[in-house]
Parts: sequence; structure tokens; C-alpha cells
Amino acid sequence: TVQDRPAPRYLLPLTVLAGDAAARDELALEIARDVARGADPAADDVRAAGVALDWLLESLRTAAVPGVRALRTLRDEAAAEARAVRPMQPVLDRALSAGWVLWGWVAGRHELTADGLRALGDALLRTGDAAAAAIADGHAAAEREIATRSASALRELLDEMLDLGDADEPGRARLARRAGELGIPVERSLIVVVADAGRDLEDADPAVVGVARRLVPGIAPSVGDPRALGAPIPGPVVGATHGRLVVLVPVTPRAPDVAAALDELGDGWIATSAPAEGLLGASNAAREATAALAVARRIGRRLEIVPAASLGLERALLAEPALL
Repeated sequence: TVQDRPAPRYLLPLTVLAGDAAARDELALEIARDVARGADPAADDVRAAGVALDWLLESLRTAAVPGVRALRTLRDEAAAEARAVRPMQPVLDRALSAGWVLWGWVAGRHELTADGLRALGDALLRTGDAAAAAIADGHAAAEREIATRSASALRELLDEMLDLGDADEPGRARLARRAGELGIPVERSLIVVVADAGRDLEDADPAVVGVARRLVPGIAPSVGDPRALGAPIPGPVVGATHGRLVVLVPVTPRAPDVAAALDELGDGWIATSAPAEGLLGASNAAREATAALAVARRIGRRLEIVPAASLGLERALLAEPALL
């Protein structure tokens, strides 16, 4: 018996498969190929498919519906993928593909009655539903955790960058260390965009969320993940600090359309720096853009992106109001 009920009629073929290493390896390869959608799966992908198959076999041999412990395994795996900035889809695909591959193996090699096949199909469907829910829940929970930490880390990074002085060597070292902890290359060239919407902006402000979604599709609905600057194809980082929107835009051949994304702000003032050589240089660039933003507000330059360099004369004059 399994638990306190008669053993299901499909248990014997599952037990046979569990003891046949060659057959399990063959099915793992079939699962990996299905997940790879026709491409040759890597060895790691085949091993992961084997783990998914073993999980399914153990789950079905224990109960028709996965227990709490079995589902916790899937949640933990999905959460680990999210923390490693990998998508949920391969984990989900492996879990679901294992079901239909196992069904084909049992149906094609073992004589089961119609009732036995019906029971196996019902167990596979219930297990697949529970597995998909557990994987989605684990991945989403980890992404929420990452988004919260990323928002806090980004806010600290932006605050430190905006407040950093040219002669503040300890501050520069601290900023470089923090960037390294976040996986941000210190040497990557950046353009800094600072925007004032005429009100205090926070990370959860709809305008900030809208700009982030347009510049970095697929992000969590708060601010951009600072790790985007360290990705193989670097993306912009969006955040709010000191009541203003700040965007760090990597200098790449395919720069995003920042001007179009900033339409989400509606009315306001926007200033952009010249390209800065690295994150430490971006600190000075941010101050340049912030100073240009203040000048743009005083002279009424609205509804356009104002390059900081284009307001050099006005900034010099406005630095001494009495002389002006």
C-alpha cells in the first residue's frame, strides 16, 4: 500500500522505471530536448531534466498529489533561478515535459487497463498543476525579495553618487565597493539623466514605474535593477532620489529611446549629462545634470531634454545672482 490506501495500478511501471538507470537517462534526454525546442541540450540541461524526472517519480510513488515537502523542493529551485537572474520557464518546462514523457513511456511499454491509465493521467495532471503553481510562487516570491533589496541598494547607490565630491577619496572607494557588490562595472561609460516632474518623486510613483517599464521591459514594477549595468548587454537603470527621477544610461551602440520613455512624466524639466567615463565619473556628471536642471527651471526650458553642456553660460551667470 501507499499511505493508507491500495497502491495505484500504475505504481508497478513507475517502480520498474525508478530501478532502470538506462531508461531514466533516455527519458531525461527526451525531456531536455523538448525543453530545448529542437536544439541539442547541454549536459547540465540533461542532468536538470533527470532531476525533474526523479522528482516526478518520487512524488507519484508517494501520493497522487504532491505533498508539502515535495512542492517546497520545486519552490526552492525556482527561487534559486530567480536569484541567479535566470528565467522561470525552463524549470516549468522541465516539470511539465517530464509528465507527458513519463505518460508516453508507461503507455507504450506497459499494459495498463483503462482504469490504470485514467488514474495515471489524473495523477499527472494534478501533479503538473501543483508543480506549476509551486514553481511560479517560488520564482515570484524571490523576485519580490530581489526587487525590494534592489530598490534599497539602488537608492543608496544613487544617493551616494549624487553626494560624492571630487576630492572625497573615501567616498569614491566606498562607491566603487558598493558597485562591485551589486555587480556593476565601475568602468562602464554612462550618461546621467535627471528629471524634475514638479513634485517629489518616489520609487513607487506611477511616472517612475512607467519610465522604468518603457526603458527596461520585464522588470519588477518598482525601479530598475542596478545589476542591469553589469549584464552582457547592459541596460539602463531607473530610480528616484532626492525627489527626482535619475536614469543611468550605458553608452552602447543601441541606446534606448530615453526621450520617448520620459513622456511618462508629462510636464517637467529634464537635463542630461555628457558621457561620463565610468561610475565614479558619473557622480560629477549627475551634479552637472542636476545643476543644468536647476537652470532649466529658472529660465523655463520645459518639455525637452536639455544637455547640461548647452547651459554652461546660463549656469555661470546664475551662480552669482547679484552679479547677474
